[in-house]
Amino acid sequence: MTDQKFDQFSEVLENMNDSYFAVDKNWRFTFINKQCEKIAHLKREEILGKDLRDVLTGWGLKDSPIWAEYHKTMLDRVFTQFKKFDSERELWFQYHAAPTSNGGMSVIFTDITHCVQLQNQIVEGDRVLEQIFAESSSWMAFLSLPDFRFQRVNRSYLELIGKDESIIGKTVLEVLPEIEAQGFVDILEKIARTGESYSAIETPIGLNINGIEKIVYIDFVQQPLRRADGSIYGIVAQGQDVSERVNSRKAIEVSKNAILLEREKIIESQLRYQLLFDYSPLPKWIFDLETLRFMDVNYAAIKLYGYSKDEFLQMSVTDIRLPEVTAYFYETITAEKVRPLPPIRHMKKDGSIIVVEISAFDVTISGRKVRICALIDMTERAANEIELQELLVSLQLAKEDAERANRLKSAFLANMSHEIRTPLGAIVGFTDLLRDPSLSKEEHSNYIKIVTRNGEQLSAIINDILDLSKVEAGHLTLEFTETRLDEIVTDVVSLLRVKANEKDLALEYLVEDSAIESIVTDSLRLRQILMNIIGNAVKFTHAGSVKVRRFSQMDATGGVQVFFEVSDTGIGVPTAEVERIFEAFVQADGTLVRRFGGTGLGLALSRQLARSLSGDVVILQTAVNKGSTFLISVPDQPQKKVIGESHWKEMDGPTEIAAGVLDGVRVLIVDDSPDNRKLIWHFLTKYGAIVDFAENGLLGCNKALLEDFDVVLMDIQMPVMDGYTATQKLREAGYRKPIIALTAHAMSEVRKKCLNVGCTDHLTKPIKPIDLISAISKYAQLFS
Repeated sequence: MTDQKFDQFSEVLENMNDSYFAVDKNWRFTFINKQCEKIAHLKREEILGKDLRDVLTGWGLKDSPIWAEYHKTMLDRVFTQFKKFDSERELWFQYHAAPTSNGGMSVIFTDITHCVQLQNQIVEGDRVLEQIFAESSSWMAFLSLPDFRFQRVNRSYLELIGKDESIIGKTVLEVLPEIEAQGFVDILEKIARTGESYSAIETPIGLNINGIEKIVYIDFVQQPLRRADGSIYGIVAQGQDVSERVNSRKAIEVSKNAILLEREKIIESQLRYQLLFDYSPLPKWIFDLETLRFMDVNYAAIKLYGYSKDEFLQMSVTDIRLPEVTAYFYETITAEKVRPLPPIRHMKKDGSIIVVEISAFDVTISGRKVRICALIDMTERAANEIELQELLVSLQLAKEDAERANRLKSAFLANMSHEIRTPLGAIVGFTDLLRDPSLSKEEHSNYIKIVTRNGEQLSAIINDILDLSKVEAGHLTLEFTETRLDEIVTDVVSLLRVKANEKDLALEYLVEDSAIESIVTDSLRLRQILMNIIGNAVKFTHAGSVKVRRFSQMDATGGVQVFFEVSDTGIGVPTAEVERIFEAFVQADGTLVRRFGGTGLGLALSRQLARSLSGDVVILQTAVNKGSTFLISVPDQPQKKVIGESHWKEMDGPTEIAAGVLDGVRVLIVDDSPDNRKLIWHFLTKYGAIVDFAENGLLGCNKALLEDFDVVLMDIQMPVMDGYTATQKLREAGYRKPIIALTAHAMSEVRKKCLNVGCTDHLTKPIKPIDLISAISKYAQLFS
């Protein structure tokens, strides 16, 4: 071989994928390639020239029979394989050894580790499959064709059919003749004929095991076994004995049916109970004694308490308790021993209170301790008992009030007797004196003034009584208009200054910078309050002064409050009597009536009127013989304003009447009192009216319809037919002329009733001539 060819050959050996080395006849390395270096884990300079048997001792080659065989024959192409461990990893190699020309040997070896491993896995897999086949809980059997002879069966199959391995080589019908009639042989024949697999689940098969007939349930698959050319040479059958599963399910079905039957009985029983519970006329509920939450309520309880069932089931029994009975409530619902409970108060959904009597018993349901309660609504009976108690109390209070009222009445009558008889005596006395023809013109005029003054005093007393009655009865009519405060106070102070001057008292009126000029209120009633309070201050002060101070303040809501502070240096009020003086017909000291006069109505009426205006009258301070300070408060109420100006100045009506204002006006007076008819006749004829009379409503109704009158004056209380009925009949008959009601009743409901039946206007007795004539003139002109 030339050097060039040798170099080329050496390069091929150097770069080949297999390992290559060469030794001389003394087994010393003469060549080694890179791949062999890697396998030996040695550098070539560490190997060349060294004995192969010394270098590769770890490869198991030194004592290998292959070497002895090779040395004996020195044949070419000797192949074998050996293994080597590399870092505990088993490696397998296949090598090819050939002699060289110099008496040595060249060796090529290839890594066949992967192939060896695959071969081992196949062997192991076969072993595992054989073990699985033998030990599997699923039964398996291999049958050969054409007569279905047993070739292999596993232990599970033998246990299933109750046989041993002696069945190998026998046909299916020889081993299991009983299955022929059950169609299993037909299945095998079809698989052999068509090559189609067959499977079934929970299939019953009758077996004769040691003379005992037995039904076994199996899940199974039968598949054909094919050669490489696709021809069928056998059948494999495999499956599982599912008898236990099927029998268990059947047992469960039987048990289930029994349970369902029992459940139906329970449901029927529960339904009967639920119907009795739900539709019981008594309210009932069930609650958990641990959580206190409602578990069920019936329709009667839902109706009684006002909650829906869903709302109840979100609540606990504590949600219907009253705060003031919490401790007792918990005691009743958590008591270990259920006992009869006294009536207890509960709160309904709408906030109303009911009284119930509860009967209860405890049971355990599904391990939970619950209480079943039946309730009786005792509200009405309790209310009756309370009403009875209240009635007894009210009777006692009424008795006390009656006795007190009787004492007040006696005191009032005694006082009224004095207050009424005093002006009445003056009226009767001076009226009798007026009959004396020898009186001078001056005496006659003075006596007339005295009679007039006492008449007005008597009228004022009666008006106070009527006003108080209207306030207490709730019949007081208020008219809220823009009220100029300074004008009212100045007018009242001016009227009372005459009396103050007579007693040499200083009467002062002060206005603070904070005071506003006007508010919306009832000016007439405010004037009445001021007249009473300031009048009392003047009346009960014998020396010193009376001061009236007006100021304003904002209240908590942003509204305006007007205050009138009335201070005097008078007799004062004992502390014990401060509240009593605001009661009707009461004065702090009974002797004051004799000293100062009066009905004892002023303060009671003033406080009632102030409160009707959303204000009040209170005593700020008082001391006996040092004086008192009263505070009147009245709020501005613009939201109640009615159209019109303040009417307090209109109380006196027109001041004068022109002569002949009633000339030619025809007036019918319907009144059962001859004196009243004569008095009114005198008033009217003086100003030119033409007057006619009727003694009752029936006569008045007929006369008004038959004759032509411009105005009818209709008294209300009359015999035969009253004024209400007469007016109503006139209007029903189409009468359109004005009808003015005249009545001694000053109550607002009387005025409303008069207007409702058809009266044009309403005047109260005693009638002031100027008011009567003004009204007749006004309506005669309007309806002319």
